[in-house]
Amino acid sequence: TVWVRGGLYRGTYTVKLHATAEKPIVVRAYPGEQPRLDKGVANDTPVFAGIGSYVWFWGLEVFNSAPERSLGETSRRGKIAEVYSPHVKFINMLIHDNGSGLGLWQDSAVDSTEVYGCVFTYNGSHKWEHGIYTNNGPGTKFITDNIFFANSGYSLHAYSSSSPTQGYTVRGNVFVNPGAISPTDMSVAHITIGGSAQHSERIVLEDNFGYTSPAEPPSKQLGFRVGFSNPNNVDVAMRRNVIAGARPLLIQWWKQVTLQENLLVGATPIELKRPSGLTLPASGYSGSRNAYRHPSATSFTLDG
Repeated sequence: TVWVRGGLYRGTYTVKLHATAEKPIVVRAYPGEQPRLDKGVANDTPVFAGIGSYVWFWGLEVFNSAPERSLGETSRRGKIAEVYSPHVKFINMLIHDNGSGLGLWQDSAVDSTEVYGCVFTYNGSHKWEHGIYTNNGPGTKFITDNIFFANSGYSLHAYSSSSPTQGYTVRGNVFVNPGAISPTDMSVAHITIGGSAQHSERIVLEDNFGYTSPAEPPSKQLGFRVGFSNPNNVDVAMRRNVIAGARPLLIQWWKQVTLQENLLVGATPIELKRPSGLTLPASGYSGSRNAYRHPSATSFTLDG
């Protein structure tokens, strides 16, 4: 373990650390102290670069104090890390006022990267900067028990233009008011999962809570967008999620959909776009004990 003492650290870092599954390297806040890492300049350079496999970051606060927040869509404030190695973890981090919070890009090796217990807030200047921006290949990435509040773009954007978007377990997270600090003409959502040129598969969304305030404009009211523009997605399972907003859930072009015990509150609880030629009921579609409520309604509708 590399213990980081409390205090303010300014700048960016090349992390020349590589480890193994049996002996991961942990970069962790010293007990009872709060290390604060401030990039301090608005550019595209990440705070941490060169991260190797099996490196864990634990209990650090990482932010960018640079005052420039309206630099246009071609400018960036930088992520805290661009991760290209597998099996990296971020645990109990406070990540705020950066560009996108994290970029998790490993898509060629079996991966088990995890983001656990972190807070992402006020990251980004426009809709292209998100809480987490990611793609994945073999293996599974885990996004677990985090809080996402008022980031500029999506809270979580899992997307690829050239390879399948696959292998995500998103569980126990809280998502509130995505896009709250970006202009009203920028359309965002809590979660967007899906690609364009390639399909998506092995997506699990469980025990998450999403809320969008009625005061937010229509462009910010989409909750979970499951599926992007590719019409050949394979399988997604959603269980025990609570999503409240004008448009809680959009599901697009999946061959297999499982919906169990979700609570959706909004004017249009589920927007469903089916693959071409698929008619309901279909063998790959199942739903049970989901509840729906319109904000002005006095009762719930329950299926199954």
